[in-house]
Amino acid sequence: MIKLKKLLKESSPGFTKRKFGDPLPTFNDVMGKHQQIEEFLDEGLSREYRLREKSGTGVPKKYKQEVHKTLDKIWKKFKRSGHGHVETASEEMFPHPTYYAIKYQVAHNGKKGKFRDWWFLKITKKGDVEIHPKGSRSMGVVGNLKNPNKVLKALQQASEEHIQFDD
Repeated sequence: MIKLKKLLKESSPGFTKRKFGDPLPTFNDVMGKHQQIEEFLDEGLSREYRLREKSGTGVPKKYKQEVHKTLDKIWKKFKRSGHGHVETASEEMFPHPTYYAIKYQVAHNGKKGKFRDWWFLKITKKGDVEIHPKGSRSMGVVGNLKNPNKVLKALQQASEEHIQFDD
């Protein structure tokens, strides 16, 4: 049987900034705060694929949110154009000058059929995007987040060419 002492700890949600004499948080207080945080994080993000976040990247959440808002538009256009779609994504860490990187598992249609590959999108602080298919050479900087159509065209080109991997 679980004792009440183990369930209620000072580190439990709602207790973190509580001072002596303050009322105890209610379930509605904790859920309200949780929903506000979820809405902030999910604002404008696509639910077409699952993103596994990595802690300790040093990238502010607001910046991530802006990046994902732009990238989601790019991937939606990629899907609508018939080139393929993203299945999963995860945040990755790379050395300088890469500020933020995301690894996408992309199911795409090439000239020789359908393929599933891992593509890294490396983003600098200035918003320059580099596409690096896993196991292959980088395509270099293909565009900037301020001009997403250039990035989209590069992704479509990579999908059509289907870069061969050395195994």
